[in-house]
Amino acid sequence: MNWNELFEYIPHSSGLQWKASRSPWLNGTVAGSINSRGYCVVSIGGVKKKTHVIVWEMHHGPTPQGFLIDHKDGDKLCNLIENLRAATRSQNCWNAAKPKTNTSGHKGICWNKKSQLWQVQIKVNRRPIYGGCFQTIEDAIACLDRLAASLHGQFARA
Repeated sequence: MNWNELFEYIPHSSGLQWKASRSPWLNGTVAGSINSRGYCVVSIGGVKKKTHVIVWEMHHGPTPQGFLIDHKDGDKLCNLIENLRAATRSQNCWNAAKPKTNTSGHKGICWNKKSQLWQVQIKVNRRPIYGGCFQTIEDAIACLDRLAASLHGQFARA
């Protein structure tokens, strides 16, 4: 689909504006609404499409097979083209925010009750990589930062 026929990309608003809608009164208005997962989506012919994917495809063409479109800064509503990149599912997970259930304050670090130490573990392609156990959270954070930088590269987010 040629998104440029339907929408105009508005950089300062991080979004899209209707250019040609089935409902003429929508033309010139901001396209989309926020879904239950916090993403801006537009409905085209009854099919919902995420705004950030449309923005990326307007600039780069179709999303490559097996890739997702990732927000570099993790902000689901910041759809500036410079904030978007193609990523594998694993890379997208590496860039995800820490879970709400996280108690250490850092994704990849947990308290090991048995050893009474801070444990570091991250995943690469669904396989856990053990970073070690540490007496201080500061040492665990340093290990996590090194491990994430070497294994996750530009997608690292602790």
